[in-house]
Amino acid sequence: MATHVRKNITLPRSLDERIRKTARKRGTTQSGLTPRSSRPIRNHRRDGVSPLSSLADSGLLIAALNRGDRHHRWAINAIEAQRRLQTPLIVPEVVAGEAFTKLRYDRRISSRGDARPALTVFGLLEPGGKVFEVRGMPDESPRRSAALLATYVDQSFSWVDAIVLLSADDDRRVERLWTVDSSLAAYRFSHRVAVSTPSD
Repeated sequence: MATHVRKNITLPRSLDERIRKTARKRGTTQSGLTPRSSRPIRNHRRDGVSPLSSLADSGLLIAALNRGDRHHRWAINAIEAQRRLQTPLIVPEVVAGEAFTKLRYDRRISSRGDARPALTVFGLLEPGGKVFEVRGMPDESPRRSAALLATYVDQSFSWVDAIVLLSADDDRRVERLWTVDSSLAAYRFSHRVAVSTPSD
């Protein structure tokens, strides 16, 4: 089994082909492929700010790249939904780093002497792509992330979760957070942000 684990990783170049293949199986076009497990994305804004983007956590990236992940299809559908909207799917830098680290140290994915499967996450996010937009840290992130974690001490948020939440909260154009962690819905955003998980 160990000799086949790399087959669980999907290289970024094959992402479009797999989406097209799924569309063909369903008898529709690539642009007509709709998510099965995610609620429709609608404009609920009443504050005059156009909803221009969504934000992804590391769970979506890992599931998209790993065919063996139980949330793989959900992640592919989420990415396709964002592609159809032609709006950016924001990925904080620390999320990219966390996704790489989790893939690198998962022995089902990356062997001890080969980081190439984990490195595919950076290929997925390379500049010039049509879906993802990598962003830096929120303003005053050390102080604010510590304050957020102290406020939500009853939740199992990681520090990266705190950065994800602050990144979504700071940008009023973000209307959706794609995550495999339903606990992030406990956070009170300053504007309307739908937290979309595989269980939706």
